[in-house]
Formats: sequence, structure tokens, C-alpha cells
Amino acid sequence: MKALFIVTRASVLRGLDRFEGIWPATNVQNAKEDLTQRASGCITDQIYKIEKYYNELADKTFINCWHINKEESYSMWKAYSTAGSGIAIQTTVGSLKNAFREHNYIQQRKIIYIDNKVDSIPSGEPEGFFLQKRQCFYPESELRLMIMDAPPWSGVTHQLRRTDGGVLLPIDIKNLVEQIYVSPDAQKWFLETVQGLIDKYDIGIEARNSSI
Repeated sequence: MKALFIVTRASVLRGLDRFEGIWPATNVQNAKEDLTQRASGCITDQIYKIEKYYNELADKTFINCWHINKEESYSMWKAYSTAGSGIAIQTTVGSLKNAFREHNYIQQRKIIYIDNKVDSIPSGEPEGFFLQKRQCFYPESELRLMIMDAPPWSGVTHQLRRTDGGVLLPIDIKNLVEQIYVSPDAQKWFLETVQGLIDKYDIGIEARNSSI
């Protein structure tokens, strides 16, 4: 079965973390040193142009975030759902990959947690800037699906169907969804509403209350 799946732009995620996709301080310093040795003109202007390029790239990079854990996380429920009306979709890395098997341009990578004042990202990997977060986000244990909208160096010609805040992708829901949980604070009517949607789209599972 096909459905539409929303993937958020990297630049939108800066509303949650202002350092999303931003150069770590060490990368900036390394670039300054490199430009000082081999470039002419104003170093500040050239750094600005490089950072501007990555900011523009953030508007062409689409991300979908997953939490890796064997158990539910109370902190994730609190951070990413409204009390009493949130759901969590359970899947596996293999099922996630299989659900998007027709879209071979999607990267599936674990987030690397760094000290952005000390650590750096390899400059030859533009996508690396969207696959690192500060260490304070480590409890999220994040896996990302990422699409870069036909960057010039890739030679990719796929067309993305854009919508507000992201793009729409056809997926195989039955391959993706293994279980759906409702918020620890959810009332009976909410569970029944979620189950009604599951039945409507013939996903073939039974919604469960959170075990927290």
C-alpha cells in the first residue's frame, strides 16, 4: 500500500536546534587557516560565502528523524508529543529501509554526537553537516533519513514533490509500521480514534497504550 510521508527541511529543524547543519567552530577555524595559506582576497568574505552555501543547502536537504531504542522513552514522549494526544510508530532499521526501497537516493544514517567547539566534520562530505548534533542531544539516539534535493555534485535527477515544510514520498506502510503506541496520558477515545485510522487504511495492526 502506498501513502504520503512528510520529510522536514533541515533549515526548519533549526527551530528546535539553532546549530542544526551549522559548521562546527573547528571547521570554521580550519577553513580560515586553509584560505590564509592558498587564497587571495578577504578571508572573512570567503568564509561568509562558504557558510551561505551550506545555509542554502539546508533548504534543499530533507530529513526524517527516528529514535533508536529497545524500550519506550519517557523523555521522548515529553519532548515530541502533546500530552494525551501523541503516537509512536515502532519499526526496525531493516523495515525502514525496505519501506523506502524504491527511493535509492535516500540516505539512512545514525547521528554522530560531537562537541561542536572541538570536533570537526570532514569537509569533503557536505551531508555530514546534517548528520551531527551536539552532545546534549545524545539521549535522542537518532537515526535519520535524508534526501539532498539534487545537489550539483551528485548527478542525481530525481524530482521531489514539495509541500509546506518538506516533501511527500510514496511508501509501503505495511513494511514500515510494526506497531503503534499512543501517549502514556492518552484517554480511551484517543486510542479508539487512532485504531479507527489504522483500520481505515488497512494497516493490519492493533494500537496499544504506552507501557510507561
